[in-house]
Amino acid sequence: MSEELEGRIIDLESISAYQEKMIEDLNGVIFSQQKEIDQIFEKLKLLEGQVKNFDLDSEKRTLSDEKPPHY
Repeated sequence: MSEELEGRIIDLESISAYQEKMIEDLNGVIFSQQKEIDQIFEKLKLLEGQVKNFDLDSEKRTLSDEKPPHY
């Protein structure tokens, strides 16, 4: 095999190894972000439940009953 061909093969192998490492790193980032997204969705569901269960009748205040703080 010629030295030029061998050099090109080595370069291609280096590029391939670099790309494999990059893909592994990106996969780790995606996995981490998905985990965070799942946690955010769980918190959102809890907040939605709290908002739906909030009893507006217990808060009988209306805007006309209260004076603004600057008065």
